Amino acid sequence: RDRSVSRGLGDVYKRQDQVTLGKYQSVRIPYEQWKEAVEQNIIRHQMSYEEAEKRAKEDLAAKKIAAYSQIRLSEEEVVKRARQMMEAYALRLQQQGLSIEGYYRVRKTNAQELLDQMKEKAREQIRSRMVLAAVAKAEKLEATEEEYEQELRRLSARYMMEKDRVRAILRGEEETRIRQDIAVAKAAEYVAQNVRIDS
Repeated sequence: RDRSVSRGLGDVYKRQDQVTLGKYQSVRIPYEQWKEAVEQNIIRHQMSYEEAEKRAKEDLAAKKIAAYSQIRLSEEEVVKRARQMMEAYALRLQQQGLSIEGYYRVRKTNAQELLDQMKEKAREQIRSRMVLAAVAKAEKLEATEEEYEQELRRLSARYMMEKDRVRAILRGEEETRIRQDIAVAKAAEYVAQNVRIDS
């Protein structure tokens, strides 16, 4: 899963007591909803069919479990995450030689309207992340040393740095966050395996 998402969601792991998990061992998804999610993953995110199918199950299952669960989430947290998403979007536009102001003009919108749109996505993202963290805790899903070492190798290759140098940089909170990311990814796989697609 995209670990960049977790950078804005790092503190969700500290708030697992704010989640009362609903049923998560068996999740039913309507076929049309699943099919649309798979198509979006292929078209918008250029995934292979297998990856698109897997991600659709993970995302839809997390949303469904969030709907079954009681989650205490403040508006302040949602706004903070939405602003981070706006900044990331503005940066992506800038990398394409565009500006956020130009986007507002073309779309006939403004910062407040974009923030309102992002808030809905942010709320959904945080809720999904919180329930997956809670599933990981409930099922005792943790990062093994081998999985953590594999992530260090991946980061080492990505940033062209020695693995031991990466390990030294990631001591403390960053190491904890990466281990929690791995646990959440395992929780996403766990719930996806228990998804039933209703035709």
